[in-house]
Amino acid sequence: MHTLDKQTLLTKLNTNIELGLSSAQIQQVQQTYGKNTLPKQQGIKIKTLILNQLQDVIVWILLMASTISFVLGEHVDAYIILIIVILNGILGFFQEYKAEKGIQKLLTSTIIQCKVLRDGKVTMVDSKELVP
Repeated sequence: MHTLDKQTLLTKLNTNIELGLSSAQIQQVQQTYGKNTLPKQQGIKIKTLILNQLQDVIVWILLMASTISFVLGEHVDAYIILIIVILNGILGFFQEYKAEKGIQKLLTSTIIQCKVLRDGKVTMVDSKELVP
């Protein structure tokens, strides 16, 4: 692991330990890196979540096995495999749906305030205003 001494880090970040960053430096860094926010997500797309369940190779193998079983006259086996694939898809869909809802909730949660040193003064800013 590579560690930097304090002075090297301050030089690399172009800051002063007594004054912090200036307003001009903050604007410049935000232009380079953007705001400290998660990217905006569009709404949950049900169609996409369903299609995601069909992307697994194992699902395709099981569907082929079900088809082969059906062709060979093993109808019970074919239906059991299909039921397993469908149940797996339903469970996967609901897990992914809950995860997407959680992400949406995080994106709209309250804004955290942070104490920073800027222009030589300690001040409170929204976490989205933090910069490297």
